[in-house]
Amino acid sequence: MADARTSYRGARPVDRGLGPGDDRHMTTTPIDTAIAATAERQLGRFTRAQVRACGPDGSSLITSRLRTGRWVRLTSRVLCLPDAHRNWMGDLWTAHLHVGHDSVVSHRSAARLHGLPGVAPSTPCLTVPSGSNRRYGAGRLFQRGDLAPGQLVRIGGLTVTSVARTIVDLAPGSTKRVLETWLDQATAERLVTPDELLAVMRLCGCRGKASLGILEELVSCYLPRFGPCAADLERSFRHVIRLAGLPPECPSTAAPVTMDLRSSVTARGCSRA
Repeated sequence: MADARTSYRGARPVDRGLGPGDDRHMTTTPIDTAIAATAERQLGRFTRAQVRACGPDGSSLITSRLRTGRWVRLTSRVLCLPDAHRNWMGDLWTAHLHVGHDSVVSHRSAARLHGLPGVAPSTPCLTVPSGSNRRYGAGRLFQRGDLAPGQLVRIGGLTVTSVARTIVDLAPGSTKRVLETWLDQATAERLVTPDELLAVMRLCGCRGKASLGILEELVSCYLPRFGPCAADLERSFRHVIRLAGLPPECPSTAAPVTMDLRSSVTARGCSRA
């Protein structure tokens, strides 16, 4: 009996499939084209569900592309292209796609996207609808059901809580100095107004809570005693007063000045004579 290891002249090698990275004979399908367009909008990432939605051959194509290295597995639900960026923003996109398209970037992740000072890159923070049983080990999930449309914005294709909502969400675990820094910058750059913060606190039912007492105290320093500022100039004036270290009790309006125009005209006529 011939040895199984013996090679015969003219024998053809067994085709065991393409090795990782060997895609010389791999054709580009319409699904590849569609997924490439989707990945371009999502920082090089896409979900298995998005692949399956492109055609009936999606499931078999996933297996083939992962085997050849044309696609890379990030989580059980999220894949990416080999040249996708691996950074904090990419991790945020991975978390959002894994948790679900109705998830909202919030808390510290939202604060970093808004450019609030002193917020370093950290694990992705997302808010999901109340009652959700979703899990994501590489991030933090918060369940809230009171996110109004006016408290959401779009940044880089992601749905993010507004600056006002982000500050209100982070207020319970933040110091007075940190909150004051955020408020000074956010109001100076017109990212938020004290009126918007009070409106969010009122909609969330947060006013009067001990955990938000510091924020409510700081916001009140931006407002005159009789209520919200009437104009942008008045808000700017209050901000300058705070930066100068003057007490917030300074009057926001000066006493009106009256003039007797007739006496002024008479005085001018006498001087000319």
